[in-house]
Amino acid sequence: MQRVIATVCISVLSIVYLAGYVQWHKIVGDPQRSVASAQLTSLTPTSPAPMVYAPDVTLPPVKDGLAPLVYTVPTKLPVVFLTIDDGVYREPEAAARMRAAHVPASFFLVQSYVSQTPGYFSNLAKQTGSVIEDHTMDHKDLRDLSYHDQYNEICQTADIFKQVYGKRPTIMRPPYGDFNTDTQRAAAACGIKGVIIWHALIQDGAVQYQVGNSFRPGDVVLMHFTPNFKKDLQAFIDASKAAGLTPQLLEDWFPAN
Repeated sequence: MQRVIATVCISVLSIVYLAGYVQWHKIVGDPQRSVASAQLTSLTPTSPAPMVYAPDVTLPPVKDGLAPLVYTVPTKLPVVFLTIDDGVYREPEAAARMRAAHVPASFFLVQSYVSQTPGYFSNLAKQTGSVIEDHTMDHKDLRDLSYHDQYNEICQTADIFKQVYGKRPTIMRPPYGDFNTDTQRAAAACGIKGVIIWHALIQDGAVQYQVGNSFRPGDVVLMHFTPNFKKDLQAFIDASKAAGLTPQLLEDWFPAN
């Protein structure tokens, strides 16, 4: 009888231990849970970075049912625009570093990447004066899709982000920067004001310029939410200062209506 009782106790303890281990493993092993949420909630929300320079131009409006393509803003003002894509990785120090450098950004997020931890990005946007925008549902190459499927990829994301984040995206970025006329048409039908590409890419702490060897006024700069986030952000900050440019929100350069 004592052996039976001992066996039962050992079994129960083993189950409890195993359950605890599995839960611990999920918390420690899941990269999506690596965010230091206390660092975000301890910061006071901020309003968008003030516009040091009032826009001297506005980007083209939707015309003939097509959302305009934007690679750069044709301004002479010393401004530069940071955009950050995807949302696979959550950098714990992102908010503090962006706030310290007074850098807002447009976050082009993929719904399937951020659906499990939307709070990280809503907090990050609030803390840094940034804006959450549309990067489709599943990060598919839109050129491979029909107009109807492109419409769904863009519109469903916009609908969900409106519900989750409280604001419907006004601009979008096609995955890989690949698009066709159907992309522009679907974007416009979804209420999107612009299809945003880029003029410079930051990757692994290095800036890749499409033209020249420095940022130019109005450049749209692309980086991603990756484990190199801190290094890439610092590269953006350094390149902006070297060019004498001030980071501003891209959304401010679009027509009000």
